[in-house]
Amino acid sequence: MKYLLKSKRFPTNNLLLEYDDEGMLQGLQFQGGWNSDQKSYLLKVIPVESGLLNSTIGNSFWISHEMSQLEFIDFWNGYAYKVGNKKRAEKLWDGLTDIEKAQCMKSVKTYDSYLVNHPKMEKCYPETYLAQRRFESIYK
Repeated sequence: MKYLLKSKRFPTNNLLLEYDDEGMLQGLQFQGGWNSDQKSYLLKVIPVESGLLNSTIGNSFWISHEMSQLEFIDFWNGYAYKVGNKKRAEKLWDGLTDIEKAQCMKSVKTYDSYLVNHPKMEKCYPETYLAQRRFESIYK
């Protein structure tokens, strides 16, 4: 299971944690401007077991998003606008880091809600969404 952790205090800093089927930490990726002191601190407080994740980070500093799959087909189905060049979209998807894929998966729902509130805007093709990195935009 993968979890995307976003810092409320440092919005451009993200951390992707990956736990195996037994709930043991298998890997982590830093994205953003983490300095060495912050990284050292996080390495001390990130739980080795996924069951302890909420109690360890469940304070006002972190927002946790569980990511079940980061496969292209999950994005394609979740984006639910199957137009354009699927192969090009998949190639763009493959060029993203796991953290960027997690951000992308999370932002699709926000983007869809934004479009509902802005009916004159058309949903962009999946490949455009990825190529223009629309998942990094803040939709309100």
